[in-house]
Amino acid sequence: MNENKYNEIYIDNINKNLYEHEKSYKKAIDYIHSSTAIYHNEYISFPYMPKMFTSETISFFKEVSAVTHRILTKVIKEYIKNKEYRKLFKFDKRLEELILKDTGYEQLLPIVRIDLFFNEDDNSFKFCEFNADGASAMNEDRELYNAIKDTLAFKEFTKEYELSNFELFYSWIDEMMKIYSTYKYKVQNPTVAIADFLESATINEFNIFKKCFEKRGYKTFICDVRDLKIEDNKLKTKDGDTIDLVYRRAVTGEMMEKYEDASALIKAIKNNLACVIGGIRTQVIHNKIIFMILRSEATYSFLNEEEIKFIKKHIPYTVKLNSGEFDIKEVVDNKDGYIIKPYDLYGSRGVYAGVDHTKEEFEKSVRENTNNGYLLQEYAKIYKTDNFIIEDNKFKMDKFDNLTGLYIYNGKFKGILSRQGREGIICGAKGGTTLTNLEIKNK
Repeated sequence: MNENKYNEIYIDNINKNLYEHEKSYKKAIDYIHSSTAIYHNEYISFPYMPKMFTSETISFFKEVSAVTHRILTKVIKEYIKNKEYRKLFKFDKRLEELILKDTGYEQLLPIVRIDLFFNEDDNSFKFCEFNADGASAMNEDRELYNAIKDTLAFKEFTKEYELSNFELFYSWIDEMMKIYSTYKYKVQNPTVAIADFLESATINEFNIFKKCFEKRGYKTFICDVRDLKIEDNKLKTKDGDTIDLVYRRAVTGEMMEKYEDASALIKAIKNNLACVIGGIRTQVIHNKIIFMILRSEATYSFLNEEEIKFIKKHIPYTVKLNSGEFDIKEVVDNKDGYIIKPYDLYGSRGVYAGVDHTKEEFEKSVRENTNNGYLLQEYAKIYKTDNFIIEDNKFKMDKFDNLTGLYIYNGKFKGILSRQGREGIICGAKGGTTLTNLEIKNK
């Protein structure tokens, strides 16, 4: 039985007593509104049904994660050793210098969440993006599980089937410490800093990570990157505590924009004054230009046949949104098949999907962003599933597009982020919702 059959059983149970399930859903919403599931100062929205995957699908995700991580690691290695390959990325000299700096540990890509448009009927998919060090939403999944597990629908379903969630905090800390164990200058019991520009941070998630680090026995600080300092040739907090290990949540693009503000952390990276996980070299695969470079002969030259086939099948057609690189008439006339996005923003900022706009609107967006650091990309067909929401004070079922993110810690699949939406771009800013993710097993 695949996911569809389980979803039908879940839906049938709900439809038998909509009134009671609406009350149960409202209780779950009340829980979230008293929880730490806050993003950009708003409580996250979620539908009534969780996202469920069979053990067979989870095994498939593990295979996809392994192959993807291996390919991306090869790309980072090639960037480091091949000057000609580096030219394809056109990173500025300051960024290139930081990427080439040896991190002092073995793992080239410590953490990444690979987002894909996954078809549950046949396991086909296209990649959406790769999120490296700033990968987040672990706390959203944790809190949503706490809300959903007490709902009437969950309790009815689990009379017949077992549903288990994914642990995304301790599993990362344990893999992070395995990486740290290979660090050239490691100490016995490292003091940890979770570092970001705090106005951009998911601070509630940081607080959970801090508690988990401390339960594992590591003294931990949440630090604004700007407050870090170098004293006695060591990286320190603003109060003078020495930091041995940095869990970097500040995305590289923001660090480069605020280069002077990040000077202490940058100096620590350049001189190995602390272990920084992940290093700036992860930017090689985090920047969206990677989608174009992956499909190039330069990349195929160091991959094996299986990896090349994987890229051709799953990486969408991508070119720079530059004059001479594309036919604007063809793109506008077939707007539903295209999306444009900036090289290095996050949170779906500056992204325009043709399906969300009239021809005139999309042409305007394309023209305004041509030669302006944008990519033109094939718009993947998105898999739809049914779910329940409360809208206009009505508890109702509707169809939603699905986006599936796979968390990979130290090269290993560890869990899932699922989002649903009804616009061309699936994100909170566009009315998107987040779902907790569960593995189904027969009792």
